[in-house]
Amino acid sequence: MVFGDATNPVILKHLHIQEARVAVIAISDPDATKKIIKEIRNLSQTAYIIVRTRYVKEIAENIRLGADDVIPEEFETSIEIFSRVLRKYLIPHNEIMEFINNVRSSDYEMLTTLKAGPHTPSYQHLNIPNKEIVTVSVQQGANAVVEKTVMESGISKNYGVTILAIKRNNHYITDITPDAVIKQGDLLYLFGAPSNINHLNKVLSA
Repeated sequence: MVFGDATNPVILKHLHIQEARVAVIAISDPDATKKIIKEIRNLSQTAYIIVRTRYVKEIAENIRLGADDVIPEEFETSIEIFSRVLRKYLIPHNEIMEFINNVRSSDYEMLTTLKAGPHTPSYQHLNIPNKEIVTVSVQQGANAVVEKTVMESGISKNYGVTILAIKRNNHYITDITPDAVIKQGDLLYLFGAPSNINHLNKVLSA
């Protein structure tokens, strides 16, 4: 084991990074992460660089600097939330793992390109009786949900729907607390019966 500053090319050379097939960068300092990527690329054009980041917004810059694969913690947190919901509804472990593998193997496309609306088919193969995980866009500012907290909106109590995560601009909110505020333009990741989600979608898009 070697301890040192990975932003220092001398340290990287000592580790023979120029001969490495894969390099994994998993630190919490975004600036240092970028420096390490650049230094590795200066020493090797063939090493496959995998980076863990905290936020989705950091993906593009890390890729531009030379990273091959960027894994944002936000997406992994979303996957864990979805998995816990599925376990609660006694979905077989192999189906849950298939779901997780599908999300990761598609480079998290399932979490970034879902079209808003109550008929998104991406999760239907999970075979949850009378339940779906879909996305719905908050399009209307004048209703009983916008600018209200999750508790005030009554989404769970009045519509029987659970908010798993919220996408706001390019940021994912995965820690959904009762006092989390719903804003116009948010993309809500919802779990519930299709009829309930349809009912809520009419309110959000009216």
